[in-house]
This record gives sequence, C-alpha cells and structure tokens, in this order.
Amino acid sequence: MSIPGFEIPEDCDPRTLQLYQYCLKKKNNRICPSRTDIDQLDIPRLFPNMTLINVSPEPPRFVFRLVGTQVVWMFKDDATGQEVGVGLKPSERNEVIGRHAFVADNCCPVFHRRQLQREKNDYTMVERLMLPLSSNGSDVDMIMVLVMRVAEGLSEIQISPSERG
Repeated sequence: MSIPGFEIPEDCDPRTLQLYQYCLKKKNNRICPSRTDIDQLDIPRLFPNMTLINVSPEPPRFVFRLVGTQVVWMFKDDATGQEVGVGLKPSERNEVIGRHAFVADNCCPVFHRRQLQREKNDYTMVERLMLPLSSNGSDVDMIMVLVMRVAEGLSEIQISPSERG
C-alpha cells in the first residue's frame, strides 16, 4: 500500500520509512490517519525526532504543538507554541510555509532533505517526512513531522505528489 505519486527514497533513514509505513497502516481506507490513531507506544523511538503542528484555517495557520527533544537539540530551539516560520529569513519562511500549506491543502505527505541554514544548527543536513492528520477524515488539522539527521554524502531533495484535484 502506498500513496499514488509519492515514494520514500531508498536512501532515507530506516525510521523515516518505518513512520511512513506505520501511517499507511493506520489510515485504513481514509485519506490519512487522525492524531488519535497514532499511539506513541507503537513507535516510541520516533517521538524524540517528531513535531506535531496544529493546522488552522485562520492565521496563525501553523503552530508547533509539540517538539521532540532531539528536534530541539538539532535546531537549538524549542519552538513549542510558536508559529511555524518565526525567526526565519523571508525567503526561507515562504518555502517552509509553502511545504506546510501543500501538506495541509492537499492532504499529501512531503519528504525533503535539506541542509539547515544557520550556524547555530551547525549546517546539519536533515530529512523531514511531513504527514497529514485529520480528525474528520477530510480536513487536515495537524501535521506530523519526523526530522532525522542525515549521514554525510546525501544530496538535498524534495518529493511531493502532484496536487490532488
């Protein structure tokens, strides 16, 4: 089972693939799982590397609900309660908000690998798997993100399915 037009790269962290497969199983016949479908006891090793982002139709549209301890360590910042994109350069902010909007508006996952652009983050290369969650089965009300530090030698990429109409 997979999502049409979306594939996880073969060279991704095995935990990224584990979360993707877990969510596919949890979504059953729905477009995506709900937050209540996700049991941290099923995937305890992943939670330190996860963030949960509340999605609202009104500004601020994307707000960090939870930021895992490993994400705080990688980013040198605990963004819990903050709007997504706060403190970023305008060009970075637009790109970050755009990825979140794509996930929320299309109920589609996004995978990307990117080097962090700040000295305080040591310019670390990370990969992110962004997965939509919906409590009513149609509207995305949360985005679950897994952030993994990437081994040297892998290049930046972004994978998202084409927009669903």
